[in-house]
Amino acid sequence: MNAVVEQMAVWEPAGTLPNQIFINISGPQFLRGNLSARLEELLGRHPELRGRLGLEITEQAAVRDLKAAVQTLTELEAIDVQVAIDDFGSGYSSLSYVQQLPVSKLKIDRAFMADIPDNLKNGALVRAAVGMAHGLGLVTVAEGVETEEQRDFLVSVGCDLLQGYLFGRPAAPDAFAAMIRAQQPAMA
Repeated sequence: MNAVVEQMAVWEPAGTLPNQIFINISGPQFLRGNLSARLEELLGRHPELRGRLGLEITEQAAVRDLKAAVQTLTELEAIDVQVAIDDFGSGYSSLSYVQQLPVSKLKIDRAFMADIPDNLKNGALVRAAVGMAHGLGLVTVAEGVETEEQRDFLVSVGCDLLQGYLFGRPAAPDAFAAMIRAQQPAMA
């Protein structure tokens, strides 16, 4: 987390920091009990980054200890750190759990992207997940988008954000910053 916040602090004045950066964290990190205090400390050193850092936790980590998860998520929300449920559909997928968690995004697991739009079952599950998430006021993110056909289907069912190799591969910080600069309009 420290390395990500420090990298964000480099990108911010250079104008290459995206609106938000999300970090994958492990279940033990999430449930350890000092996560929000640690992030508050890191963001205290870089107040310009408040609201721009997010965390991704797996569905299993979020429901392992629901009471502790809700407490941690509420603390994170108070310091303006958004949280996304990662790999939705690959674990418990209990709707009663999802509606109890104060999260902002639901990331639909890449396994459901296989063969859509041709795979009618996967398409129906994705459509249902998007509808449910929107009904709960959550932003939806589809993971593992690799084809234009997948992109078109996901857009047609109202998925909010897409990620996957169709849009880019993992990149080192300098290469990522160069990509952001190349996408910015030229200043006159």
